[in-house]
Amino acid sequence: MKTFKKWIRRSVLASCLTLTAFAFAASAAESQTVAVVSIADLNSVIQSLKNATTQAGYPDAMAQVEIYLAMLQGLETQQPIGIVVQADETSVGGYAFLPIANVSATPLADLVEKGEKQKDGSILLPLDELEELDGIASFVPQLYIKQASKWLFVSVNELPAKLPTNPSKLLEGLNKQYIISVKVNVNNLPKELTATGLALLRNLAEDQAETESDIEALDSRFAQIETILEELKSFVFGIAVSPENDIVIETVTEAAPDTTLSEDIAASANAKTHWSGFYQPQNTIFAAIHSGVLNAHTKTSLQTQIKSFFEGVREKIEEGDYEIDFEIDAALAALDNLQAVIDRTVKYGKLDFAATWKADGTFLTGLSISNGKQLQTALKNIVDAIPEEFQQYIKLNDSKRGDYSVSTVVVPISAWLDDEDLPKLAEKTLRLSIAIKTNALALALGLTDTVSDDLKKAIDASQTAAPLLATRFVTTLGNVENVFHLFFGEENSDNEQDQQMKEFWVSIPKDAQITFTVNSEGNAERNKIVVNNKLLPGFGKLVGAISTLFGVGNPMQSDDEFDIEVEELEEENAPE
Repeated sequence: MKTFKKWIRRSVLASCLTLTAFAFAASAAESQTVAVVSIADLNSVIQSLKNATTQAGYPDAMAQVEIYLAMLQGLETQQPIGIVVQADETSVGGYAFLPIANVSATPLADLVEKGEKQKDGSILLPLDELEELDGIASFVPQLYIKQASKWLFVSVNELPAKLPTNPSKLLEGLNKQYIISVKVNVNNLPKELTATGLALLRNLAEDQAETESDIEALDSRFAQIETILEELKSFVFGIAVSPENDIVIETVTEAAPDTTLSEDIAASANAKTHWSGFYQPQNTIFAAIHSGVLNAHTKTSLQTQIKSFFEGVREKIEEGDYEIDFEIDAALAALDNLQAVIDRTVKYGKLDFAATWKADGTFLTGLSISNGKQLQTALKNIVDAIPEEFQQYIKLNDSKRGDYSVSTVVVPISAWLDDEDLPKLAEKTLRLSIAIKTNALALALGLTDTVSDDLKKAIDASQTAAPLLATRFVTTLGNVENVFHLFFGEENSDNEQDQQMKEFWVSIPKDAQITFTVNSEGNAERNKIVVNNKLLPGFGKLVGAISTLFGVGNPMQSDDEFDIEVEELEEENAPE
């Protein structure tokens, strides 16, 4: 058992070194830092994950990791671990650093003795010559390690002659904000290598393209990528666990000064919208509010996609591919007007909208558009295009709400849906209220009698309430169950999978949310996703249900064999 204990300690640390040291050779003298990977001190990481998994219903999920961590003598668990990627004009490389003050005091001590000492003080570890590390050596045949101050530096190739005395400074405080994060200094990427990589990706994408429209879309996308690479200074991706055990995923995009991208970010800073009545984050399934500019590259990309979409729809209408027999000339005229409104709105360059999907299934949205009169014409053409039996359900301009002209659609779903699988839905009536004015469109769609009232209230609130700061998206998962009941009823199913999914949704509190926010400041834009800790118990049940469904062990629970090995190791480590 002592042999096993020694082997597992050494294998764990060797694996750790290998994972963090997988880098290519680079010329250190002329290199710049392209990227850093930051892992916060292991104490914080383990504690954060332990808190989250405990709330998810698996208090022992981190037990295995804690046991492995206890085996790594010599590793300072209160200091961060990092990877530095460097590059010059022709090559990319780097090294990893770990908080180890004395490698001889770690389970790697006997491996170090077998290593080859180099002139610069580093040691070459020939992993491919060690039978007990066969699995690791198949990926990385050798490692260079070097002790410098209280840190151990590792690379798959020769290390730089000069190493920092405190490499944690290279992490720029990322280890204090996130448990794991990556920062890419885009402006330091080698131009030739980047161009070669983009050319390769483009060739692969072109092989999958089927039409000229697909090629045009690719041209637009890659032109946008190339411009972003020229104008982007840095990009950060990080994951954190808040003191409340919320899961936080964040990205930070920083533009180079005096670029179009920096101007667009500055233009979106503190953007506000007047669509406050259509943003209702409480007691909803989904709510979103956004206001900001469309940069030139996004405009071009959207215009290309809009053109491709409408061309496809026109072609299908002309060929009669749709089940409904449209009056073709009226349908094509409607498409022309719709496309013109969308094109002009995109060309204007300001995206301003709010939307809410209520817990009762009603969808509300309000957005700014370029030409309300042309949209009214498009709506009239749509009515003229559909078969007469459906026209009876539509009333154009049947009422007013402030500056808005309101049209309504009230149609029994059974008139166009005959689906035995959705009997509850077929019994209901679809209601749509569309409100249009010179520069705005608002609509409400749902199956309840309150759809029109919801639209009117949202319009009134938007006209009287103060503008709201954008951009925010909120998803309240607990309310999704309400829509299931609305569509399918509340009958109990004998199907085990259905029961497990029902237990999952029921376990989620009605106010448990996922929130997405965008904030712009200076040259930087920060995107943050926060998964509320109230969702964790439900996700824990979902993991268990999925593992049962596929007949695999639950990854959040330790297995019996490991528990026995841990007990034996703990007995050996127990004080005499």
